[in-house]
Amino acid sequence: MAPGQVLKKRNLGPRSLSAFTHFPQHLKTVYQFLYRTTDGLGQPVAAVATLAIPYHANYSTLVSHQTAEDSISKDCAPSFTLRQGAKAADRLVQAEIILIDSLLKHGWPVLISDYESVNAMFGVGLMAGHGVLDGIRAVLASGIDTGMQPNAKVQLYGYSGGALASGWAVQLHKSYAPELDIIGAVMGGTPVDIGPLVYRLKGSGFEVLGVVGLMGLMKQYPELAEVVNSVVRPDKRDEFETLKTACVTKSLIKYGSRDLDYYLNQTDFLDEPISKMTIEKNLMGRMGPPAMPLFMFHAENDEVIPYKAVEKMYTDWCKDDARIEFVRDNRAKHAVLQFAGAANGILFLERIYNGIHVPAGCSMRATNSSAMDPGAPMVFGKGIWNVFSAILGIPIGPIL
Repeated sequence: MAPGQVLKKRNLGPRSLSAFTHFPQHLKTVYQFLYRTTDGLGQPVAAVATLAIPYHANYSTLVSHQTAEDSISKDCAPSFTLRQGAKAADRLVQAEIILIDSLLKHGWPVLISDYESVNAMFGVGLMAGHGVLDGIRAVLASGIDTGMQPNAKVQLYGYSGGALASGWAVQLHKSYAPELDIIGAVMGGTPVDIGPLVYRLKGSGFEVLGVVGLMGLMKQYPELAEVVNSVVRPDKRDEFETLKTACVTKSLIKYGSRDLDYYLNQTDFLDEPISKMTIEKNLMGRMGPPAMPLFMFHAENDEVIPYKAVEKMYTDWCKDDARIEFVRDNRAKHAVLQFAGAANGILFLERIYNGIHVPAGCSMRATNSSAMDPGAPMVFGKGIWNVFSAILGIPIGPIL
């Protein structure tokens, strides 16, 4: 069975996705596909792709939007949490419907893949990249049901955990899925290196994300799981196990400041050979530059994901003839930039689909407010209207 092959499919209907579980989005229709993909060890595994079709869709385009799932529970995947009446209370992922609506309003069909697979292997780079690319394969092969053109021009969008998946997808594209016509990608708040990320989180209130990331790696690497389970503090074992069923919002609200030292009785655990080897395998940027033009944005003072690691990857890729536009926001914090920087990302997608050439080479600029960059306020204004109109049940899609 080939990667990307569809195993099951269903049409969910026009009002099956919602904003915050209570406000159905009026789309032309929504499809879901169970498809075959490949995990981080080269083994077959299943994942789910959700395809949202707007009214007046341009079926020759496809935007693959990677949400920041950031969980190791399959019940926290976007195929569940974005559904109308979803029981999984994951407000952070559900908030991304604001960005998804803005993409759909352009007439672009939007794909949201459960790139962690049904095994919810958060943080495993190869799994995430394969999950994204095979989700695209599955959707582009669905034309008889969906109307999608098999040679549609694809762009990627992801922030934070979604940028982890997007970043691995763009660097795996040439070797794993070269037949896909991926013409651009937007990545913001990108987690490049898991190791420093865990230490950087101390004092941020996001420490538990490092713990959940480690647990995601444990799902893929049995040797790591064996070692970690042997050093979990006995009095913290039950709480540690609870994280396996918690979505990112609950994890941050209830356990946010609890780090590896809280759960493990070995404070130098990340210095262990098995830890170093696992983190090394999941270091982004080692596979050569992406073939498509990229737009990257990051907060210089990001309290969650270190800026320096992203800057280094940008520099390394640019030495190898990548085409990258990079915006460094001097003032925003991590969560704020997800939305403050989105306008620049959407404008980049527009330029690519409008055939505007991205010059060879790389460019970096700094801004004190991504939200006030040229063209951004207009995009935000449209975005606010898109949200209100969607809540009111107005059909989503371009006005012809």
